[in-house]
Amino acid sequence: MHMSNKCNRGEFLKAVGAAVPAVSAALGCRPRILQPSQSRLKSTAARGGRIVEAAVGFDKIPFRVPLRFGTGVSSSTTLATARLWLEASNGKRAQGLGQILLGGLWAFPSKVVEGTLREKAMRMLAERTAAWLAKEKPTGHPLEIGWTLKSQAKTWCREISQELALGEQMPLLAGLVCVSPFDAAIHDAYGKLHNRSSYDCYGSDLAPDLG
Repeated sequence: MHMSNKCNRGEFLKAVGAAVPAVSAALGCRPRILQPSQSRLKSTAARGGRIVEAAVGFDKIPFRVPLRFGTGVSSSTTLATARLWLEASNGKRAQGLGQILLGGLWAFPSKVVEGTLREKAMRMLAERTAAWLAKEKPTGHPLEIGWTLKSQAKTWCREISQELALGEQMPLLAGLVCVSPFDAAIHDAYGKLHNRSSYDCYGSDLAPDLG
């Protein structure tokens, strides 16, 4: 009987996963999996910032030609622009800006929910994010606030899907797309507060411990 040596991707990954413990034991070590969570993030209130204002606006961007992607065709898209103010513990303030295209074709693909309703849901989630930030005024490093936004996005996806009676729930990916311009704006403002590039604000002198 001929035995094939071929296996599919799923079988290969299962085999590799099963082999990891044995290899680790042979080497006398244990693999460490980092799973950052809010409880493990060190407080950085003194080095972080507090959101004091937040807003979002929308602009319709027409395509030169219709775009066919995944579940449909679109002749335009919506640009979401988030603006917010971040305040440091010493009272210094800085404005941050973030933008994203609300790409419902790929972030919220559906054969059940029409494109106009998907866009409405995503705009609602972006507006809800702005309102929540303005009301709650979260404090911390951008990584900490961003982690909180991710958790909130899950709740808002569920709530908005129920409020609009969508045929299926808005996926988390769509929610993350909607909160992403605020995340970018927070990082932008935080860098300005410290007079450095946002990418230079992840060192041990400012960022929380993610280990």
